[in-house]
Amino acid sequence: MTARPRLTWRRRAALCGAALGATLVGPPPAAADPSPEATALAGRAKKQDDRPVASYIGFRRLSDGSARVFVQLTGKPATITKRAAGNRLTYTLGEVRVSLRNNRNPLLALDFDSQVVSAQLVAVGKDVNLVIDLRSPVTATEKLEPLGAGANFVVDVPRPAK
Repeated sequence: MTARPRLTWRRRAALCGAALGATLVGPPPAAADPSPEATALAGRAKKQDDRPVASYIGFRRLSDGSARVFVQLTGKPATITKRAAGNRLTYTLGEVRVSLRNNRNPLLALDFDSQVVSAQLVAVGKDVNLVIDLRSPVTATEKLEPLGAGANFVVDVPRPAK
């Protein structure tokens, strides 16, 4: 049994057109002098967004019982402000964007023996909020660690009191 050669859509169209007496025609040639409307639309093309990107959010339970929530940032450094209210810590990462929609889903840490219940990246205008929900109010420490062409924003949450 011999294998039949695969027909591409162009070959099929050429064969069908030849049977009907037609010829295969390519796309129309591009206009040499575009209209003013086309030029104006090309000028309004979306500009490249050069803001830093929150490319990854993660959670790690450390050996001493404390927890670490981290966000990987690529690009230029971001300005970070902290706001604590009750069982919630909110860090505003100024002029940062989240490129993947999946990174906006909540990171659930309920089943781990830690103070952290969940962490989530929430886009607010041109900023991104890192919202960390806790079991009880604690004092967390945060730092920005340089990493290659970006940085890791790290929030360390102490272990729960026993």
